[in-house]
Amino acid sequence: MNRKQQIENAQNKHYDICIIGGGITGAGILYHAINNGYKTLLLEREDFAFGTSSRSSKMIHGGLRYLKNFQLKLVWEALHEREHLLQEFPHLVKPIKYILPSYNSKLNWYKNRIGLTLYDILAGKTSLPKHHTLTTQEVLKYLPNFNAKNLMGGVAYWDAQTNDAKLVLDVISNCNLKGTNAINYCGVTGINKSGNNIKNIECTDTLTQTKFNVNASVYINATGVWTDELLLQFSLKKTAVMKPSKGIHVIVSTDIMPKETVVLVESSENDGRFLYNLPWENNLSILGTTDSNYTKHPNEVSTKKEDIDYILNAFNKSFPAANITYKDIISVYAGLRPMLADEHTSSYEQSREYKIWWNTENMLTIAGGKLTSFLSMGKHCIDVVNKKNIPATSSSKPSQKNNSPWQKIYGDMGYLIDKIILEDAQNSILFTPTFKYTNAEILFFIRYQSAETIDDIFTRRTHITYSMQKFNIELVQQLATFMAKELNKTNDWIQQQIELYKHCWAQYHPDFIQ
Repeated sequence: MNRKQQIENAQNKHYDICIIGGGITGAGILYHAINNGYKTLLLEREDFAFGTSSRSSKMIHGGLRYLKNFQLKLVWEALHEREHLLQEFPHLVKPIKYILPSYNSKLNWYKNRIGLTLYDILAGKTSLPKHHTLTTQEVLKYLPNFNAKNLMGGVAYWDAQTNDAKLVLDVISNCNLKGTNAINYCGVTGINKSGNNIKNIECTDTLTQTKFNVNASVYINATGVWTDELLLQFSLKKTAVMKPSKGIHVIVSTDIMPKETVVLVESSENDGRFLYNLPWENNLSILGTTDSNYTKHPNEVSTKKEDIDYILNAFNKSFPAANITYKDIISVYAGLRPMLADEHTSSYEQSREYKIWWNTENMLTIAGGKLTSFLSMGKHCIDVVNKKNIPATSSSKPSQKNNSPWQKIYGDMGYLIDKIILEDAQNSILFTPTFKYTNAEILFFIRYQSAETIDDIFTRRTHITYSMQKFNIELVQQLATFMAKELNKTNDWIQQQIELYKHCWAQYHPDFIQ
């Protein structure tokens, strides 16, 4: 179903549930809504996964640091969801080993062992190995060139990693194939109330500026760090509920850092914080992260030089031979965590718990939470909706199981790549040899994952923006022309897209790292 048809459906149907917000939280709610038989519409003002959900730490984990604050329920839920995601999305959620070095005294080593023993107990039955201890020599074997000063051994344990944006897109596009509607670039611009009830909402298609109304029995606000903006704008709450924290990440080549292992390193500023490297896609390694209070508008988040220095100083302290400089930086990105307001704690100590509450008789808000727990959050949201006894009026189509060679990358949707290649053998040709994507995959992103812009494809459906250290005008022009043909766009659109993408690319490559 193309975008035009989806918008027509949105205007002409009455939905059981309308979800506002197309990040990981909205995707989790959509997943459970359709499986409960609800006729559901999801609306996203930007592209799916545009905000926090494409700018996270890419980790699927229990949150070892939350044990320090005895947030056992939070860690228990996340660890069980980690296992669920490993089984449900094996093409996107992958196990990875972590190394936690211990410094200065054996006491730190024992504390880490105790913490990870509890971590293993909370995880229960899992496909991942239990933690094990490491001698100093074993740590250095895993981490060549690591700073051995005051090193007292370490602990190895397992968590998982993912491509956050691809996970969101996988869930939403699979739900679309099962019969639901999800529309990106479609924001809520009005809410029409009748007493303590939402009568309908006004939406604007930001690509055409067309306005239309959507009718639903229940509306769910899943807008993450934009929660306050929606609630305050439409007088659904008088005070702010969010206190976002900012996290900055630096991307370098895995030739600089360990290629197969995450390592936790101490900050160089003696502030008690740990940073990490995460081997990622296309020979990229993510170094992160900062954690600071953020008070500006969510649209204004950016990377600052002092953020980069904080990260580089930590890794150069632990890996002095690496001597990472600005010349080694391939790209950077800034994201906001959707933290609930708590004026008594620092951003680093804030909880990743979430809350669900009714704003009106039929407007529900969910706020807070973390990537790993998105399906559990979605289930809890739908459990709350179920108490309203709204009749479910839809039945989802079953997933199409297949043995496509693309299944390892795209899961149950891999057969769609095969379908596109059967249309024309030219679709199997590499669109770009450098990044190994075929024409068929680019068409898949457009036809089945709602890609409407260059940024959609290069930043969220692939990792090309992160890898493109210098702006490649030829490649950008090539994609714009390819998309224009598929979407039936003009030459003016091509030029507009190139300029828009140049601005997007610059956010990941600020002037001070060039």
